[in-house]
Amino acid sequence: MLTEIDDLALIGLCQSWAEYMEATEQASKTGMLVKSPSGYPILNPYVTLANQALKRVKSFLTEFGMTPSSRSRIMAVPGENEADNKWKDLL
Repeated sequence: MLTEIDDLALIGLCQSWAEYMEATEQASKTGMLVKSPSGYPILNPYVTLANQALKRVKSFLTEFGMTPSSRSRIMAVPGENEADNKWKDLL
């Protein structure tokens, strides 16, 4: 269950996902390897950025219980106002 206090973490998840998508798009355009200034092939910096963003995404997903292992540790108990929840029928 998300509360208002979770807004910043959700924003972080969304921002990290957007960074991952942008970096992977750029990496797919330029390739996994690029030439260094000295002419030697090196790992594309966009690949590094994508990997870093994906690590942040995984961290946020774990915080929200959205990975298989983190989900297995969640023990949700219905709250007192469960009957008043207008979203309960969607689940």
